[in-house]
Amino acid sequence: MHELHIQLKGSRGTAMTLAHLKPPLIRSVGIGNTMLYRMKDQPKGVAAQSGILGQIMPTLRIVETPLMAGDLIFLATDGISEHMDNFRLMSWFSLPLNRFLC
Repeated sequence: MHELHIQLKGSRGTAMTLAHLKPPLIRSVGIGNTMLYRMKDQPKGVAAQSGILGQIMPTLRIVETPLMAGDLIFLATDGISEHMDNFRLMSWFSLPLNRFLC
């Protein structure tokens, strides 16, 4: 992320989350308006840190989240609210997965 921050200096910048999924953990780091969700029995959201790659780079903080068989992971940015309630998230993901795949 540091190298990307340097390369993006002088641009509008970007938001980004990087995630490494290796059971039993997800290790992620995010900057800007992004959100990582782990869905199973109870949704767990991991918000990115404030900042903009290319403009304002915080000290990076790696977040570790448990990853178990059957978990569904998705990343979201502008357009899906970080404040979406768990009921709505669970109702979306109780639908067949092929409904979301085009």
